[in-house]
Amino acid sequence: MITIDQALFGYSNGHHMLATSRRLSNYSQRLLEPLSDFSGSEMQPGFTEYFTGCPLEEDKCYALSKTWYAPEMERPGCVWTHTLFIDFIDLKSLPKMKPVWELFKRPSSRNDTSVYTNPIYIDAEKLSGINNGSELSKEKLEYLLKPILDSMEPVFVPARDTSDYNYEICFLWSRLATRYDKYFSFCTGSLSNRMIEKKPLDLQVVPENLLKSVSRNVKKANIPLVSEPRPFWFSVVMQELIFNKNHDIEEFILAFSDKYLNRRYVKPFALLHSALNSNSIDIVSIFGKISQIFSPEDCKEIKERLLVIILIKGFPILERINPATVLKELSTNPYDDYEEFDNLFLEINLHNTWNVNPDLLTTIFQSLIGTEINKLGERVIVAVSSFIEPYELFNVTGPFLKGSHILVTFNHKLALCKELWMQPKLFQIEILRCLNKNIKNENLINEILFEIFDTSQENICEQLFEAFGDYAVNYFLLWAEKKNNIESIRRWSDLCRLNPLICIKKLPYLENIWLLECIIKSLNPYSSEVLAIDKSTWIEIFYKFCNNQRSYHEVLPQFLLPIMLKSNEKYPSDIAYFVFNEMHSKLENNQMDYEDWEKLSDLLPAVAWYNSWDKCKRLRKAAKKRGYDFNLYQNS
Repeated sequence: MITIDQALFGYSNGHHMLATSRRLSNYSQRLLEPLSDFSGSEMQPGFTEYFTGCPLEEDKCYALSKTWYAPEMERPGCVWTHTLFIDFIDLKSLPKMKPVWELFKRPSSRNDTSVYTNPIYIDAEKLSGINNGSELSKEKLEYLLKPILDSMEPVFVPARDTSDYNYEICFLWSRLATRYDKYFSFCTGSLSNRMIEKKPLDLQVVPENLLKSVSRNVKKANIPLVSEPRPFWFSVVMQELIFNKNHDIEEFILAFSDKYLNRRYVKPFALLHSALNSNSIDIVSIFGKISQIFSPEDCKEIKERLLVIILIKGFPILERINPATVLKELSTNPYDDYEEFDNLFLEINLHNTWNVNPDLLTTIFQSLIGTEINKLGERVIVAVSSFIEPYELFNVTGPFLKGSHILVTFNHKLALCKELWMQPKLFQIEILRCLNKNIKNENLINEILFEIFDTSQENICEQLFEAFGDYAVNYFLLWAEKKNNIESIRRWSDLCRLNPLICIKKLPYLENIWLLECIIKSLNPYSSEVLAIDKSTWIEIFYKFCNNQRSYHEVLPQFLLPIMLKSNEKYPSDIAYFVFNEMHSKLENNQMDYEDWEKLSDLLPAVAWYNSWDKCKRLRKAAKKRGYDFNLYQNS
């Protein structure tokens, strides 16, 4: 059941409300009283009865009134006004009701008011949709609707008689209030400029002879021309709004947001709908058109929502548009960077696209790689990099990981993708160059280094040190301590040469014999840093690893010998014997490189010229000179 309250205004010691079935707020009553009074200073032929409509927001209803001139009253200029109060929530039922103007009743006298104290009840279940406007003039409806939708400026329509447009305007109001504008205000018989809070009503019908005087003081008064052409967008709206044949524009607007179901947006959205429905769509032009037909404050959101509809939501007239092509065309347009699409917007909606249609995002990304892109294209790539996970990188870039270095540049976490470190050496080096030296997250650095050490088969130690500096060396030592595979450790041992001081400091704490071997091979026993190491460190290492490790017979003696020869301290005899005896055997069998011998030779005492060829003799002499009393193995 729909309840329509009512009221009667008339003269009784002044013009005011005489009867009502609804108690209004004081504000609404003050608003209505002047609008329910005579619309001018003197009566005009043909304008003795007219309709007025205005919203009463405080009371959440619309006031629709019919006014009759009351010549029977003693005082000149008196009128009767019957007002219907239709709740905003019931406006949607207007198209199904019989013409609302049939509910108006003129009183016969000021005593005939009792009927107005009771509401009017309409059975909603019996509404049959008979209010189709079929008896109204299409030409008049077009003439009135076009200026209403063209702008939000007040419209003044000249007429010879209120009957010229009375019912067409009431019908238009019923359609507008249902779909687009429950706040639309009008008067079909304005003998002066009628206003609400000093603002002219949206539409006023004025006697032809009073048009100039009534509209004179209204800035930007909109006076429509009868012969004005009707563009295509308007024809579509007419079919929908007046003849109720489809809901294309309304549904199109709703795809953006219901907040745009407003009269001011009907024309721009109809224009946009028409452009998107054309045979040939130039998406760059479409987005440019939005800037032309929408206000600056609306442009950003309209463009954003259109892009979201294209990427994710979908809409019938947009089904033939390839979303990847749209984003590529926008991202390669050299004349616009589309600043309205900020990073957060792109991140959220491209992420949603990835969740809904990952193949689409892959196509979008791959179409931008290797293309001259604008700042929007850059923001798209940054946005994509922000939400994909390392394990998804392969899916976004394709089997050849095309463009992965760009994504890694913007999101270092993507360097955790295992496939990156299975690629050729030059590819891996390119990825390392994308990693900023100033990464603050130590855990991320460690995770990346772990992935590289565990996966890569290429010698990229220098590039690794260039990217991560001392972090690379430190983490290598931690990683290698837990490895039992000598080949894996040796692959990365060149890192030790790049900062030997770190390795030297770690020596007393090492537990992995393979790591110790790699470190020793990377250190220079003649350097001041190595020589500065306390003797106790080498003694501890010897007893920890070397007694039962035959492989160190080749590595440790050659390393320790120059340290012992340059030291002022004497080493335990078992260590000295091990070192000198192993080196004696190596020299005797000519197993020492010439360059290594040249360095060692400078530390050994000289012998007679005829024995200068005997390297072993010089070594034995050095041992004796250092106070070591043991016999070294010799064949001669």
